[in-house]
Amino acid sequence: MLQGKSSTPNYKDHRLKLRERADWIRAENAVPALITPEDYCEVTALLKRDMRSVADKEVVNVFSGFLYCADCGQSMVRTSVPAKNRTYFYYVCSGAKGKNGCRPHRIGVEEVENTVFHAIVEQINKVLDLERSVQMIKDDPGAEKRRFGYVAQIEKLREEIERCQNMKLGLYEEYVEGNISREEYASRKKAYDLRIEAVKAELEEAALTSKMLEDLPEEIEVAVKQYSGQDELSNEMAKAFVEAVYVCSNESIEIRWRYGDFWNRDGLSGRDSEK
Repeated sequence: MLQGKSSTPNYKDHRLKLRERADWIRAENAVPALITPEDYCEVTALLKRDMRSVADKEVVNVFSGFLYCADCGQSMVRTSVPAKNRTYFYYVCSGAKGKNGCRPHRIGVEEVENTVFHAIVEQINKVLDLERSVQMIKDDPGAEKRRFGYVAQIEKLREEIERCQNMKLGLYEEYVEGNISREEYASRKKAYDLRIEAVKAELEEAALTSKMLEDLPEEIEVAVKQYSGQDELSNEMAKAFVEAVYVCSNESIEIRWRYGDFWNRDGLSGRDSEK
């Protein structure tokens, strides 16, 4: 809530004067919000997009509102080119006009849709693989939270490392006391060291997966369940995963994902898909 945008100079002068923005009185969360800040930002972003449908069709174009030229930042528009007995459809840069416009370039509609669709399917499969991994190592079938399986696995791996380290320590004591030869000590120590390194690698992977599952945005989880198994790209499916698609003049395609921080981390590496 904002107050104090204007005021009078004094009690005698009743003429209102605008105050500097820095002098306004701001009260955060003074009124209960009807929607969450996240929903507000998402709706605002959607309103800025061009969601018009293709001429003579009620269905919204698959990439309406988030397909752009990577060179100039202008939107890519759908166009058709008739040739003999068929019509070809392309996306062309809307900024390629006039002498000072962007370099003219185009790319086939089907090519863009296939590239983005397969990239989304790959992201969906990454999340499904995480969830399948959890199911495989769950010790408690009645666990209410998926990450409990990984918590139990992590604890077991830590116990295994501690056990191997204790065994290695006891091995050294046996060697010092003369109960085993130098060669036997070196051989068994090497085996313990290799086992410890292998378990540490498993522990790191399990901890990473557990963290990814814990940080999995609810919106991504819902979208994965909704669009898993879909056999073609739709505007709704694209909006659920993609923030923007950029087409370069060399016809390469770059995808900027929603919730990029989640996809960018090690183990998912879904930062950009490029054709």
